[in-house]
Amino acid sequence: MPLGATVQVPIPDVDKERGDSRNLLAVVLNVTEDSFYRLETDQGILKQLNARAEFTVCPKELMKAEDGPDHEISLRSAATYQSTESSQGFIRCMCNTKCKTMRCLCVKKENKV
Repeated sequence: MPLGATVQVPIPDVDKERGDSRNLLAVVLNVTEDSFYRLETDQGILKQLNARAEFTVCPKELMKAEDGPDHEISLRSAATYQSTESSQGFIRCMCNTKCKTMRCLCVKKENKV
């Protein structure tokens, strides 16, 4: 596998919520002598090394190696950042006043649904 290839790293179920994506996109930075891969995401370089069986290669180049920052980050932190960045949000108003009073959290946060 060439360096700079885009790969998909599956996110464990304990590290994501129901509506979050299943995979995290990363780029192969280098390969160690033991055949482990160092991967970089948009949020930073993953702390742990990954074996080849832990990710799948994307057929197209979706990211470049110089896109992400240089600091190290855990897979859980990268998954959390990705889920908050997407702002898919499952906000639902449960008030009985139909968002007409300031007691409603939707009106307070200006997120009227």
